[in-house]
Amino acid sequence: MWVIKLADRNLCRGESAYCDSKVKTIYVHESDFMGMKFEGIYAFVIHEICHDVGAARHGLGWAKRMEKAARRVESLGQNEIANQLRNHIYAYCEIDIFRSVTGLEICPYQT
Repeated sequence: MWVIKLADRNLCRGESAYCDSKVKTIYVHESDFMGMKFEGIYAFVIHEICHDVGAARHGLGWAKRMEKAARRVESLGQNEIANQLRNHIYAYCEIDIFRSVTGLEICPYQT
């Protein structure tokens, strides 16, 4: 089971969140998540877990895992979360990776 803990910027390695797969903990920087809608937080947690099961970096392996997660939440009727996951792929990867993994020409949702 994964745990989510609030942390300072150092523990998050200078980012909004950090996934420590050894202890199955996602550290999040509180100020980056204040005011965020549930769907955005949910997408961010999936993003971090995809680093654990996909790849440490924002490359092809991670993008493929994110798209798999997007398709799964879409099948559950959570279209906004799926769109946000695809937006993360678009934001973190090259456009060619986005297109090859999602089959889309443009990003369906941008924050």
